[in-house]
Amino acid sequence: MIHQFTRLSGVISLKDLHIGNCKTVTTLIEGIEQDNKHLEELQIEGCHDPTFVFRGHPPASLKRLDVRNCEKLQCLLDTSPSCNLEDLYVQDCPSLTCVLSSIHQLVHLSIKKCSMLTNFLLPTVVTYLEIEECSELTTLILPRDQLPEKLGSLKISWCPKLESTVERFHNNTDLYEIWIVGCEKLKSIPDGLHTLSSLADIRISYCASLVSFPQGGHKLYETLEEVGLQNLTSLGNLSICGLPDILSFRVEEIRISLPPNLTQLYIGHFPNLKDLSSMGLEKLTSLQWLSIHNCPHLKSLPSLPSSLLEIYKKECPLLEKKK
Repeated sequence: MIHQFTRLSGVISLKDLHIGNCKTVTTLIEGIEQDNKHLEELQIEGCHDPTFVFRGHPPASLKRLDVRNCEKLQCLLDTSPSCNLEDLYVQDCPSLTCVLSSIHQLVHLSIKKCSMLTNFLLPTVVTYLEIEECSELTTLILPRDQLPEKLGSLKISWCPKLESTVERFHNNTDLYEIWIVGCEKLKSIPDGLHTLSSLADIRISYCASLVSFPQGGHKLYETLEEVGLQNLTSLGNLSICGLPDILSFRVEEIRISLPPNLTQLYIGHFPNLKDLSSMGLEKLTSLQWLSIHNCPHLKSLPSLPSSLLEIYKKECPLLEKKK
């Protein structure tokens, strides 16, 4: 029965290493950091007893680390040495509490289903950030309270305790994709959305606290107008759903304008939505795909642009009656 990996001196030229389903291993990779100068990719899966991956310095050559289904893993390293990781993927590690701040070169970060993780410091050069099903996550610790300038993709989903991301976007001209889904306590959309000149895809779904702020505050649709969606000329795909308090999109009440170059628009899960008459859909001359889902009180559709190729209506009984 294997309880420990010691020195892997016989594999000093190894570039890729996969360790899987070693359920009784208690210590991972002791000695490999000194012996192996060529290891670039390491995947660890189904090793339930280790509480850390490396003891001491990881190989300087290591660029990609993929850790999955390690039940007792608390931290990637038991100390805080710097490392040269560029790509980090962690999933199904329910005891993880520490993602080290010393990973300065990290550009791709994906953390999924780590239920004990409450916060972590975001490296300054990350270009892709994906966080999913981290039920205790409350805070992203950001250097200078700003998202990384080179961030291109921001995806946060099903983190019910996350209260904020960043106060405003600052020089994030590379950001092309924003997905925020199932963040029940997230209260606000960062200021400066209209400055994201590369933004092509934005999806906001099932964020109940975005519907309205405390009494006397703004409704979400007023906030969307304030940030200037209509100025996002690069935006091609817009998806908004799961905001139950919105009543309608009547221009005399809301005066919301959509980005002019949308090609795909999804509207879903609005139980009180009654009217789309003045969203200006007919002005979206690039719109090719429109999907409306679970809007039971929506009675009719406004004029639609001639560019539209496909329209989907599902769980909209009043619309379906008019077929």
